[in-house]
Amino acid sequence: MSQVLGLTNQSGGGQMQGAGKVGGGFHGEASDVKHYSGAKKPKERNTIAKRNLADAIDCETLLWRAYCDEPDSVPEYMSKDAMVIDPVTLGDATPVGREDLEGRLKQVQPWTAYRIHKDTRVVSQIGLMSMATMCRLTLYKMGASAKDNEQVEAVSSSVWRQTAGAEWECCSLMVGYAE
Repeated sequence: MSQVLGLTNQSGGGQMQGAGKVGGGFHGEASDVKHYSGAKKPKERNTIAKRNLADAIDCETLLWRAYCDEPDSVPEYMSKDAMVIDPVTLGDATPVGREDLEGRLKQVQPWTAYRIHKDTRVVSQIGLMSMATMCRLTLYKMGASAKDNEQVEAVSSSVWRQTAGAEWECCSLMVGYAE
């Protein structure tokens, strides 16, 4: 039986061999993607999965800290091919790449603070060295007076990949208003 890239010329019509790989087969078989609902940082980092989980949580935290402290530093966390859709911060849902993001972030007033709702956080290992995160968060902006303060409920989804140099970079970020 010849096999190229997991596909065979065997009858059964194009199913991937080795069920249990990310994505399973073409017919919705179970996947070995690991999901961590309500994810918390593991105390021990003695496996790749635990290190990746902890790193994804740290990366998400650092990204939102950058949104608050220095928005123009956010692109430092992004891959060169990153795409961002963030109407909450940028004002519209136009997809922007890393270069355009840098210019757009210079024009916005930074968030004063953020709160990630840890009970809503889901982290998924989507490859050996890539992670996806989703969470609900509350973003705060302080105005000149108390009546000018702003609180926004949002949801965020991001995909992180590890480079050959062991650095994590965000390659996709989507932020939207929560209901």
